[in-house]
Amino acid sequence: MSPEVAPPAEPGVSDDSLRAAISKRYADSGGERYGITPERFQQIVVEAVLRYAGEPERAELIASLHVADLVLARACADGNSDLIVFDFNGVHRGGFVRRGHRYMLQCGFEGAD
Repeated sequence: MSPEVAPPAEPGVSDDSLRAAISKRYADSGGERYGITPERFQQIVVEAVLRYAGEPERAELIASLHVADLVLARACADGNSDLIVFDFNGVHRGGFVRRGHRYMLQCGFEGAD
């Protein structure tokens, strides 16, 4: 009979100070307006942190995240909203559409000469 093997730990951020830093950012996110709970916010930020930051950069990434934009985008992806308006003059690492369609209208404005 083979010994029982424990299932692998769920990936996440195990450092309590990082989890506390994520919790502090929830108030800045406006998540409650879009039905994003503090627990769901933790999941969203942990996914971003694990994807885009190594161990030494995690705290800095959490502090610099545009959490209001992140929450709005994820709320839309979760079906909690119908429209995303954003300033695309920054770093954007958009992924592929996993289901449904993505429509984009890009408008540019400039001052009169």
